[in-house]
Amino acid sequence: MPITLEVADKLIANGLQGISKQELSNILNSISYYRLRGYIYPYFHSYKNNKTIKNNITWETIWNDYNFDTELKGLLFQEIGKIKIALKTVLINVFSLKYGQTWYINSELYYDSTHYENDKNELFHHWDRSSEKFKQHFKNKYQGNPPSWMIFKTSSFGNGSKIFENIKNCYTKQLMTEYFGFRKNSEKVLISWLRHLVYLRNIIAHHGLLFSKIFITVPRLSKDKFNNIDIIPNKLFVSIVIIAYLLKQTGYTNKEFISKLIKLLNKYPTVDISLMGFPINWQEILLNYDI
Repeated sequence: MPITLEVADKLIANGLQGISKQELSNILNSISYYRLRGYIYPYFHSYKNNKTIKNNITWETIWNDYNFDTELKGLLFQEIGKIKIALKTVLINVFSLKYGQTWYINSELYYDSTHYENDKNELFHHWDRSSEKFKQHFKNKYQGNPPSWMIFKTSSFGNGSKIFENIKNCYTKQLMTEYFGFRKNSEKVLISWLRHLVYLRNIIAHHGLLFSKIFITVPRLSKDKFNNIDIIPNKLFVSIVIIAYLLKQTGYTNKEFISKLIKLLNKYPTVDISLMGFPINWQEILLNYDI
């Protein structure tokens, strides 16, 4: 018996309803059980001791969770991409004006020399492997290091955020911090938010389970941003609040993002939003709180 039929047979024998063994096997041939099991195990009586499926749980419930998570990841990836572009744009603009177009190789700007070398090497690694036409034009026409507005276009979100994190606290860095809606000398909170969004984006890029995940990389929740808001720092709702806030600060409207999120949740009413850390008044927080 093919392994997918064996797995399908076992799941149905353990109580999964609403799908035939052959239909489930066909799905498992395209989406492996090891990818789907994160969506199945919340419905076991006990993941360790009793892997029978709870009463009245059908395949439709599990399949809805999987498809909801897939669509949610697409939405969040798109919105994080806007924040990534904003970070790199502001980084380029404020530091180029103050320190010149190749400011990123100025070692005097950074706290940690080892991190500086590692981040610079990663920046040039992305540049060297890029096949962008503007890069080829630059290399054919000029010598030396590319201007920051070119090299950062080929860099990753993680690389840009690490470079920003390692820059010494100066007036220029404070300008960036204020642009993202933070008070002076609160760049550590912004850095933790960016670090969290990089972590979140990597989960999405590798098609990992997201909506019910308990996060390892947790953002700092400052009192001025989350005062009187009931929020769980290691679940997805905090990420959604951070994305909505940063979109608003960077010139985008967050209302379109929130509207798409609400529409998605309405499309999948069986999804348990408590798994994402949604409080009872989550719509009020997203729509009305000026966090």
